[in-house]
Amino acid sequence: MGLVLEDPILEIVSGVLLLFCICYWYITTSYEYWNKRGVPFIKPEFPFGSIKDVILAKDVAGKVHEKFYKQFPNERFYGIMEFLTPTLVLRDPDLIKMVMVKDFQYFTDRGTVIGNRTEYIMKHLVNLVGQEWKDMRAKLTPTFTSGKIKLMFALMEKCSEQLQVLLTDEIKQGKIVDVKNVLSKFTMDVIASCAFGVDTNALTKEGETFFGVVKGPAFKLMKFKIVRILTLAFPSLIDFLRLNKVRPELRDFLTNMVRDSVEYRRKNNIKRNDFVDLLMNVKYTKGSWEENGDVNSKSDDKISGALTIEEMTAQSFVFFLAGFETASSLMAFCLYELACHSEIQERLYQEIQEAMERNEGKITYQMMMEIPFLD
Repeated sequence: MGLVLEDPILEIVSGVLLLFCICYWYITTSYEYWNKRGVPFIKPEFPFGSIKDVILAKDVAGKVHEKFYKQFPNERFYGIMEFLTPTLVLRDPDLIKMVMVKDFQYFTDRGTVIGNRTEYIMKHLVNLVGQEWKDMRAKLTPTFTSGKIKLMFALMEKCSEQLQVLLTDEIKQGKIVDVKNVLSKFTMDVIASCAFGVDTNALTKEGETFFGVVKGPAFKLMKFKIVRILTLAFPSLIDFLRLNKVRPELRDFLTNMVRDSVEYRRKNNIKRNDFVDLLMNVKYTKGSWEENGDVNSKSDDKISGALTIEEMTAQSFVFFLAGFETASSLMAFCLYELACHSEIQERLYQEIQEAMERNEGKITYQMMMEIPFLD
């Protein structure tokens, strides 16, 4: 026994083995969470829980959860383990409606973290939790009415016209079109126009500088798999260590864009009917969030309750996070499927043409809603 204590290598090995055994016991014990509660569950695997294939990049999250979903055809819900975090997955539409609508005030936190929540640009509705989320949601609720969203359609239409001009020129010249790249630029134009209030012209050479800044990963360290794993396993640790921050050049670029846009509008009393306009109009009055139509207001932001430039940037940034890559990829795959199925393409084309004829050749929000096959 004395020899063991005097051998530092054996001491280190023994300590590591002891630590491993303790961790193994703790983790595997936590895997009994759903079993103890009588909830059907996906059997966890040490140390990843139920999401081993996602962590090891063997399959995408959507496919993995689809497999889980199909294993419980007769259950209203089932449980999984995301590392050490027990997660209840709902299958019953009535339960989902209860959580998402009737009892939504008790389920405000998403349970997932995108980026580092200590950064002001990440303090948007997707990331905020608890009272912070409730306060911000109360501020923003008036901005998301269908009528106000419709006002942005004209901005999208302008971007679409630029896309049409570009594609027409490319086709006339007989060029091969990189559809994904073109749609990425188009998506960026729409997001910049609607969410940040600026015309970037990403589809033209004028917009190359802007597109060069925003393309690529939003976060500095997401290219490292270990950081992605830590984000899933220990979201609080990501915040504590201040890892996975937004690229500084992207953060500063977008913040300055919002600041310049707001200052210009206040100075010239301009309204664009975009998301920045809606954010500028948020004011706090008598304990409830209301709209103030005066975009030229000079009142103190903190006293009046108006959003700061940083808060505006964060709320606009979520459009970039959620829409840039997803929307362009969705449109690219959609065009590919239409190209592969000419009969579907022709039917869609005819319905769009008929709708435009009924609308005197104009594309409007209401017209889009009246094309069932497009939906």
